[in-house]
Amino acid sequence: MLRISEQALNNLRERIASEGVWGVRVSIVPAGCTGYEYKLQFEECPSATDTVYNKCIAVDSLTLSTTPDINIEWVEKDLQKYFLINTPSEINRCGCGESFAL
Repeated sequence: MLRISEQALNNLRERIASEGVWGVRVSIVPAGCTGYEYKLQFEECPSATDTVYNKCIAVDSLTLSTTPDINIEWVEKDLQKYFLINTPSEINRCGCGESFAL
């Protein structure tokens, strides 16, 4: 299950519209010092095996089986603005916050 805050969804839809694409893909990839990181990228079209949320977010079956609960928030802190993606099944995050362990 993917949960996204209203503010994050609004920001995501604005970026999708400005890029002129179908939507975005959320996935996890092996990376970083603790094991995995989330990848958020523009997507022209979801694949037939993807689960689609909010008509614009594709998540592949491997990502959903590894991290069945994904949360996306929009963060505005000091001069930074970014999407924060996490899952309750994380057991550890690296010091910089980029990668996580399951």
